Amino acid sequence: MSFSKKTLLVAMLCATTAQAHNKPRFFEQIKQAFNDGCKAASACPGDTPTHPTVEALGMEAQQKVGVEKPLPIFSMNPHHPMTLFAGAMTDRHGIHVSPQLLLVSYGVARSTMHHEAIHAREHDYQNIIHKVTVGTAAGALAGYATCRKLNRSKRILGVLTGAYLMNIITRQVINQTVEARADREGFKATDCGPCMEEMAANREMLEVSPIFNPFKYFGYVSSKEVAQIAQELKGKTCAHHATPEKQAEAKYNSAVMKDWCVQERTRQNDLAELQAAEHAVTEKEEQCMRRFQ
Repeated sequence: MSFSKKTLLVAMLCATTAQAHNKPRFFEQIKQAFNDGCKAASACPGDTPTHPTVEALGMEAQQKVGVEKPLPIFSMNPHHPMTLFAGAMTDRHGIHVSPQLLLVSYGVARSTMHHEAIHAREHDYQNIIHKVTVGTAAGALAGYATCRKLNRSKRILGVLTGAYLMNIITRQVINQTVEARADREGFKATDCGPCMEEMAANREMLEVSPIFNPFKYFGYVSSKEVAQIAQELKGKTCAHHATPEKQAEAKYNSAVMKDWCVQERTRQNDLAELQAAEHAVTEKEEQCMRRFQ
């Protein structure tokens, strides 16, 4: 991930609505919102050193994709909200790795760091801040222009609504582009079939998981496309997977994750059938009760 929670939106709304009814100062508030938003969004989610293995993977990935000034690798604050959604995230301070990345297989961790290295190379964090800020400001202006003839409370509501909607739309459009690009370019840059086999299986697990499926919303490529990249890189290996033993380990890890996906799909199907049967029984009971009434 390359962008944190809605800090920009909060800063923008606080600044633009404080005196939105005062026309001469409205653009001054927009300027202040931009500065406040940048400061809020650049808050460091963690600055402690990460595990040496992960740090080595991050530096290798940045060197391989051509990052001019490699970013340091930090351990993400476990209380940061992004730890719930991402194994790592990139901002202008560095690449922040969540604790969960230390629990996945080597291929998944290496692929994730290559994904983040693309964000670092393309300066996605700064670009997203600028574009989302401009989009949010445009939404606030549009809301104000639409409601300028109404009373003060409705003008403020118009500014809030316009800013919020444009913030969501802008972030969604940008994420659909930058995350897919980071996946495709980063995964191909791994030059390792076994790494991508593990990543494809891991992504399938996340797609199947009933808890959270980020790929429906943020533009990440599907497990099928990751598997196609793995097929393209078949026969190529990184230094870690150079030996037959490590390649066999990667296949085993992938098989375990795929087996979990099969079991989880079966469980979800069984649960859906059980719920459908219970619903049918409930309907019949209600029909019987209505007949006797």
